[in-house]
Amino acid sequence: MIVRCIEVLLAICGCIAGLVSAGYWLKASAVPLKSTWDWHGGVEPGVHSLSQEGWIGGMMEAALESSRLNMIAAR
Repeated sequence: MIVRCIEVLLAICGCIAGLVSAGYWLKASAVPLKSTWDWHGGVEPGVHSLSQEGWIGGMMEAALESSRLNMIAAR
């Protein structure tokens, strides 16, 4: 009887852990792509190359945030 209760308790804990991980993976897949001036405040520069660098930096920041959330979910 006690063994069966422990099995059920462990199954419930595993289900909860799986749902929490799925929530973090959902957040990791929905990180918005914003430019660096959106992440840190400011105005988009008028020079085309600086604007492109801002978008590339924004993609890198979004990838870092997504990887951070993936790391939490995997743990």
